[in-house]
Amino acid sequence: MSADTNVAAAEPSARGASGQWTRRRFLHMQAMVLGAAGLLAACGAPASSPPAAAPVATAGQAATPVATAGQAAAPAATAAAPVATAGQAAPPAVQPTAAASSAQPPKRGGIFVVGGSTAGVLTGQFDPHLSSTASSTTDIVGPAYETLLDFDPSTAEESSATLVPGLAKSWTISDDGKTYTFELFQGVKFHDGMPLTSEDVRFSLERIRTIGVRKALLASVDSIETRGDFTVVMKLKAISQSILGTLASLDQAIVPKHVVEQKGDLTQTIVGSGPWKFKSFRPNEIVEYERNPDYHVAGYPLTDGLTFVQINDSSAQTVAFATRKIDMIGPRQPIIKQDADILRGSAPTGNMIPYQDVNYRFIGMSTKFPPFNDVRVRQAIAEAIDKQALLSVHGDGDGQVAKGFYSPTMPHYLLPDAELQTLPGFGLDMEARRAHARSLLASAGFANGLEVTIVGKSTLPFATQIAELVPQHLARVGITARTKIMDAAEYDSLEVKSDIPFRAKTNGSEGPDPDSDLFPNFGTGGNRNFEAFSDPQLDKLLTEQSVTLDQAKRNALVLQIQRLLLTSCQRIPLWWPTAYRPVQSYVKGFVPPVYKGASSLRFTRVWLDK
Repeated sequence: MSADTNVAAAEPSARGASGQWTRRRFLHMQAMVLGAAGLLAACGAPASSPPAAAPVATAGQAATPVATAGQAAAPAATAAAPVATAGQAAPPAVQPTAAASSAQPPKRGGIFVVGGSTAGVLTGQFDPHLSSTASSTTDIVGPAYETLLDFDPSTAEESSATLVPGLAKSWTISDDGKTYTFELFQGVKFHDGMPLTSEDVRFSLERIRTIGVRKALLASVDSIETRGDFTVVMKLKAISQSILGTLASLDQAIVPKHVVEQKGDLTQTIVGSGPWKFKSFRPNEIVEYERNPDYHVAGYPLTDGLTFVQINDSSAQTVAFATRKIDMIGPRQPIIKQDADILRGSAPTGNMIPYQDVNYRFIGMSTKFPPFNDVRVRQAIAEAIDKQALLSVHGDGDGQVAKGFYSPTMPHYLLPDAELQTLPGFGLDMEARRAHARSLLASAGFANGLEVTIVGKSTLPFATQIAELVPQHLARVGITARTKIMDAAEYDSLEVKSDIPFRAKTNGSEGPDPDSDLFPNFGTGGNRNFEAFSDPQLDKLLTEQSVTLDQAKRNALVLQIQRLLLTSCQRIPLWWPTAYRPVQSYVKGFVPPVYKGASSLRFTRVWLDK
C-alpha cells in the first residue's frame, strides 16, 4: 500500500450546492477513487487457508458455546448460562437469530474492509478509556478488546435478556442487589502473551470510574475487589438497573495493567485480549488488524483480517462501495436515503439495510458563554428552528422529527403530543413560534437582533449541512448566524471542554436503559454534557429514576426529566433519521448495531462469500 495514497482526500464532494449528485461529478469521483484503489485493493487480500474452526450455529441450532482459553468449546448443554438474581430463576439461554445464521457453512479467510470517517483512524487516539471521541475510538479499538460481559452478537437487541458471558463465565447478584460477583474464564491471554487476571479487570474498571471519559456510567459503583486470580467482586452504592448492560459496552474494555503502567496510557498502543491483534496504522489512512489465533472463543473470528480505511467524504465512500473497494460503509455511521438510493443504482448487488438510527441530530449551546447562559435566548432559538423543514431538506424527509431525547422505538419515554406542543420548539404554528422567539429575545435585551456563530465538524457531513441551513431559520427572528466548519481535531479538543458556544452535532444512545444516556449527557459534570448545564432538580431526578425498581414509576420520572430538558433548551433535538447500512451482498453474518456498545462491531461472525 502506498503511504501517500489517501482516498479520504480524493475529492471534496461530488454533490452540487443543492446537495444533489450530478452524473459528471459522480463519474469524476469514480475515476479518482479508482485511481486510489491501490490502497484499498491491498487491504482486500485474497483468502488464505486458515486452520479448521468450530462450526457456526445455523438457524434452529444452539450457538457455539464459549470455551475456556486453550480448550475446545464445550457442548451446548454445558455452555455458561445467564445468571439470575439470588432467589430467582435464571432466564433462558439466548439463541442465535436468523440474521446471524446462513444456509451454507461459513467460509473462512479473507480481509474484511470497512471504509468510513472515524476519529480513531484520523487522529490515532487509541485509548478506549480516555479518548474525547470515545464512541469513534471504540469503533476502531473495540475489536481488539473484550469486556466483562457481552451482548449476544447474533442479535441487534441489547438488553438483560441478551447478556452472555464475555471475560466472565458466570456472575451472581446478592439478595440486596448491591453486590455482584464475577467468575472469569481461565487461560485468557493479552496479545503480548501475558495472562489476563482479576487484577486487570479491577484496574480497568477503576481506571474508567476515576479518570475515564465515561466514568459517569459507573457512578453507582462503591468498590471493586479481587478474590484470587479469577474472581472479581463489585459493590454498588445503590441498586442499579443498568450496571450489567454497562459492563457489556465496548467502552468498558478490559486493558492490560502492566502495559498502562509501563507506557502511562494507551493513546498510541493497542494491546487487548480480543479477537483482533493490532497490525499497522497510518494516520488519516488506515488501521489494520490480524486474526488473534489465541482468542479464547473457539472458532472466531472467521476472517483473517479486519481493516478500517479512513474515507472522510460521503461521496468518496459511496464510490468506494460501488466499486467494491470496501465491504461496508461504517463501522458505525449509517447513510441517509439520498445516498442509499444512489448506491442502489450504482451498486445493485449491495444491500441497503434500513433501521431506526439512534443517533439524533441536535443543536447544542454551552451555558458557559453569553448569551447562551440565558434560557430565554435558548428558547428563542428553539422556537425559530423549523425541524420538519430541516428534515425535509437534509434527510429527504426520511426520518422522524425528534419528540425528545429518546427515539420513536421507545414511546414510553416520550411526552404526549398535546403536552409536547406547549414546549419551546414544538408548536405547530411556525409564525406564532417566531413571534414568541422575537418576544423572548427582546426580554433578554436583544430587541435589535443578535449575532452568533454556529459550528459544524468537518468529518460529519450532516453537521456541516445543519450549520449551513440553521442561519436561514434564525434570520427570520432577528438572529444573524455565521457558519464555521472546524476540523475534527480542533472541534474535539474544544468540545470536550464545553468551549464551543453554539454547535451542530449528533448524539447516539448508548443503550436502551435511561442511565446509559441521561447521566453522561445531562447530569452535572457528565462526560458528554458539553453544554456545561447544571440543575440540582435535574440531578435529583436522575438519581431517583436510577434506583426506582417499579418500571411505571421510573417511566414517569424519565418523562419529568424530558419535560425539564425540553424547557431548558441547552440542547435542541432536531430529528431521528432512518438509517441505511451499506453492506456488500457477499458479506454474511453481520448484524447491524442499534446501540453504541454493540458486540457485532467486533465483527467476529462476519464472513465473505466470495
